[in-house]
Amino acid sequence: MGKKKLNITMCAMVFAIMLVIVSGRTAVYADSTEGRPEVAETTVATVTRTVKKGLVREKDGYHYYIKGKTIKNKWKKIKGRYYWFKSDGVAARNGACKVKGTYYVFDSLARKLTSGKTKAVRIQNRTYLVDKKGKAVKGWKKLGNKVYYASKTGKCAVNQTVDGIRLNKNGYATSTKALCKAAARRFISLHTTSKMSKRQKLRACFNQIIWYNRFVGNMDPTPAEFKKKTWVYKYALQMFQNGLTGNCYGISSSVAAVAKELGYQPYVITIPDGHSFVMIDGLYYDNMYGTLFGASSRPAYTVQYKIKF
Repeated sequence: MGKKKLNITMCAMVFAIMLVIVSGRTAVYADSTEGRPEVAETTVATVTRTVKKGLVREKDGYHYYIKGKTIKNKWKKIKGRYYWFKSDGVAARNGACKVKGTYYVFDSLARKLTSGKTKAVRIQNRTYLVDKKGKAVKGWKKLGNKVYYASKTGKCAVNQTVDGIRLNKNGYATSTKALCKAAARRFISLHTTSKMSKRQKLRACFNQIIWYNRFVGNMDPTPAEFKKKTWVYKYALQMFQNGLTGNCYGISSSVAAVAKELGYQPYVITIPDGHSFVMIDGLYYDNMYGTLFGASSRPAYTVQYKIKF
């Protein structure tokens, strides 16, 4: 009888051990005063810790982890593209970000834009001007037949008028006036230096126009153009685009266009004799009479049209 009872006890212990194994628990057995085994249970918890590494997108944006720590205030090249991680560890994206005094433009995936040439790009429904290295381009810029104006962050002005140029909802203008402005700015950059004063720049451009123009007598504005008074932009643009080809109307218009971009307020004066010249602050600029540059007087004349450029 005692042997049979012992076998039953042993079977109960084996069954208990199997239950513990199946449930994932460990058991410690002790003698019971009643002759039955007592079970003290403990649960063993397994914790797996994931260490973040590389480029990770999180709720606040992109981070880059090295040994579980996010990098900050640092450029990182990833698969051939550059990322800038700000002071909070979040990568710059969706527009311009100032990095060590320079604005760079980043796309929606936080990659610095590197197009290989200056171009207009669309980011989050806004237009930005970006150079070949991803830096923001500010001020006026002509790309193809479109003229843009951008702030220091590279963001283009939209649906507004800047310096008399109306920019559309896409951030550019295609008017003759806008193209003339861009052409005049380029002409100035080609024939002046940064060390010149404003007047020296005007003189240099004036000389270039007077000395190297290809004079063609039959390029007068039409009667209808005279009445609209916007012909000055058309004839200045023709001069800049066609190797300074034109007559006194083109010459005066191109001189006025350059003067305007240099910060002067020029007027184009036409007279009934079939001639035109420029007046700035009461002084005359004329390709006639031995060439007048800032002259206080000229031969008597009757004003036909006085056009504020």
